[in-house]
Amino acid sequence: MHPDERTVRELVSAQFPQWTDHAIRRMDGEGTVNALLRIGEHLVARLPLRPPDTESARRRLETEARGARELLGPHASCWGALGSPAPRPMCPLVVGLRSGMPGEALSSRW
Repeated sequence: MHPDERTVRELVSAQFPQWTDHAIRRMDGEGTVNALLRIGEHLVARLPLRPPDTESARRRLETEARGARELLGPHASCWGALGSPAPRPMCPLVVGLRSGMPGEALSSRW
């Protein structure tokens, strides 16, 4: 499975229409677990390269989101609105804004 720009466009259009007008492009580099595609300038879609079983994918995504919130500590609530001014943590963090559901273009969560 190698998700491409068309796959991400279909998923975003169906599930996150507020980002439909954003350009989609593959990021440089080859992942071994996930494909990374940029959605506009500030968002990234992370799609699995191998289909995981649904329950383990859900648990992994929830664990990663919980860990990012813990690292942000009191700044976690600042990430509710994209682009809102907020104090930054001491190190850069990736914070999941949304979790995509399986769709016609992809059979697993993303």
